[in-house]
Amino acid sequence: MKYAGAPVDSPDAQPSLRSRRELIVLGVAGILTFLVLREARRKAKRDRVSRPTIDSRFAAFAPLARGERRIDFVSLGHALGDDMMMAVELQYALAPVMLVRDTGAGRLVAAWADRPERLASYVATHGVRVLATTPDGYALMERPVR
Repeated sequence: MKYAGAPVDSPDAQPSLRSRRELIVLGVAGILTFLVLREARRKAKRDRVSRPTIDSRFAAFAPLARGERRIDFVSLGHALGDDMMMAVELQYALAPVMLVRDTGAGRLVAAWADRPERLASYVATHGVRVLATTPDGYALMERPVR
């Protein structure tokens, strides 16, 4: 045999049969790992659902609220449950701006009205200027400068 008497450190030394198997197993495991991870990445990209950062209803509100730390919130509806839900929806859309119950001190006022005439009445009695509205009763308004 050509390799039988070769020293272990010599270039003629051939790895043992067990070493070859280990190398093959490691190579196949590496290839399989690569393929599985590649497929998982493709699936994640394909199945990714993009979540908008802002509810599209409030897209017009965001630039108007930029730079504000707090915005007063007024509910012009009757049902308390609706009132809370509407405030939460708007708070989520405008974050990190904080909505506070109408303090009368803020420059901007956000309102939700269950009927359009309630919003018109609020605008008339408080002298605010409507900056933006949504079809479902939200409005962003500006108080007059004092």
